[in-house]
Amino acid sequence: AGAVEDGPEMGRAMAAKLLAQAGVGFFDWK
Repeated sequence: AGAVEDGPEMGRAMAAKLLAQAGVGFFDWK
């Protein structure tokens, strides 16, 4: 986990990593 000082870039990187792990099915949860 990144510290707050890591800023938005860390947030985007973590989000992308989670999405990659979740796979395409993630978008079918609606």
